[in-house]
Amino acid sequence: MKKKVVAGVFVVIVVVLLLWALIAGIGFLWKQLPALTDDGVRIAQDAVKKAEDVFPGLQEKAKETSPWLARKIRDIIPSSGIPETDIAGEEITPVPRYPGMIRAAYELTDQKRTVVYKGKSEYRSVIDFYQKEMAALGFQSKVISASQQQEAYEYRKGTRKLEFKFEKASAIPSDLTMLTIREMQ
Repeated sequence: MKKKVVAGVFVVIVVVLLLWALIAGIGFLWKQLPALTDDGVRIAQDAVKKAEDVFPGLQEKAKETSPWLARKIRDIIPSSGIPETDIAGEEITPVPRYPGMIRAAYELTDQKRTVVYKGKSEYRSVIDFYQKEMAALGFQSKVISASQQQEAYEYRKGTRKLEFKFEKASAIPSDLTMLTIREMQ
């Protein structure tokens, strides 16, 4: 009986170490390859998807065995950081919400609101949606900054001024987008 318990503990330890090695390898690819080549992002995405296919419920299993391992998985697979429901706060009217986006943060400072949304949404689709919707509401847009990972816009209508910051929250998965809307005037 003792041998079975020892063997069981040994198997659990080996599985945890293999998961850690897999996660460390994915983390290395995620941080190193995208900087070297555009194909690196695709390789890292495929690695994460395969890990999720091979180990369904990876995060839940990791929570059972090691909270440290669960935190590492959450760092590598950031979609787990999306809340399931809106946190407390309010919308900035009349700005519509992109379908599937969840309110992840809210702040009210000097009567000006800042709202952060996260969602499993394609980055470019979210930007295009807001360009169209804000134009339909009569807002004029101006690009403040732009890169492959984020874009910022200023929307004005009369004395009203809003700032939108779109970010690819992660290259893995590529469809995780974060949007920050800030009232300026």
